[in-house]
Amino acid sequence: METPFVTSIIQKVAEEIGAVVLVDPECTFVGLITFKNGNKTFFRNTRFSINSSGSTAIAKDKSVSSFFLKDFGYKVTEGKTFFSEELCEEIDNIRNIDQG
Repeated sequence: METPFVTSIIQKVAEEIGAVVLVDPECTFVGLITFKNGNKTFFRNTRFSINSSGSTAIAKDKSVSSFFLKDFGYKVTEGKTFFSEELCEEIDNIRNIDQG
């Protein structure tokens, strides 16, 4: 899957300022930026954790939430995400309901 434009810009800027970006490998428009001072902020496409907007968007997505909780050291259930036919076509993924 190609890295989304916004994610690639965030990664470039983060590198320049010494921040670290963790991107969900399945949902590459979602990530966590950790700044040099230890502050962290989530992003989902163009939504950031300013006023909890990015965090709220991430919390609503079970797959993405699971990825970050696991990275933070929490135990999470194993599983895969399945998509509608329309979304499978849009994101070039064959994991539809039939794969479940």
